Amino acid sequence: MANDPRDLLGAFLSPGITLTVQQNSPEVLERYVGIEPLTGPEGVKLSTIFTPMPKPNGVITSACQHPEEVFKLFDLMLSEEACLMGRYGTQGEDWDFAGDGDVSIYGTPATIRIINQLWNTTQNKHICQIGPYVSRPRFSSGVTWDGNTTDGEYMNAQAALLYNDHAPEETIGALIFTPEEEAAIRASRSMIDAHVKSTIVDFITGKRDIHDDAQWAEYVLEFEDMGLAAFLQTAQAAYDRVR
Repeated sequence: MANDPRDLLGAFLSPGITLTVQQNSPEVLERYVGIEPLTGPEGVKLSTIFTPMPKPNGVITSACQHPEEVFKLFDLMLSEEACLMGRYGTQGEDWDFAGDGDVSIYGTPATIRIINQLWNTTQNKHICQIGPYVSRPRFSSGVTWDGNTTDGEYMNAQAALLYNDHAPEETIGALIFTPEEEAAIRASRSMIDAHVKSTIVDFITGKRDIHDDAQWAEYVLEFEDMGLAAFLQTAQAAYDRVR
């Protein structure tokens, strides 16, 4: 919908604009700008902060006939050279190291100069970070800007800068549940997630009135029948273990 030429979508949430809007569509990209965190009751204005958890992006199965060779390939894919290729393409053709005095999209000294922007375009140069990969902030945060206001990385950087000063003082990282805890909360978590998603649609479409305090209170009360109290107790126990 974000790419529809009829301009149907007024706003959307996304980790990055080019994960929603195609990079090679400047006429669509220029319709959107990043907005800063909204101000809530009593002037509260916070941004969402999270630390991604490591995840397995390469698996060697028991049926693999050459596990050592595959392991070496995975290890190679984690190298700086391979990760730069896996994100930006071929050095000298699609990107190169920045020169002295180059400034990044964040206004800091640059490390990477994009020659041919490949992200979210049809290409056969890199694999969009699929597979074993290590993000290196000095490169991902050090891309130069060529003056193009519809460059996806530039737009993402400008949006991110609006959030930097609004991080909460306390944050909760990923909660690690025991197998027993996971089994106990699985049903409640699924119901709660589904309830939130469906009710968001109800409020957006007008099936429920977001301005009606009674309807909001009814929505909140519905969580109790989904085991919210037990879920919060289990989550608190998991949080206490890592404090």
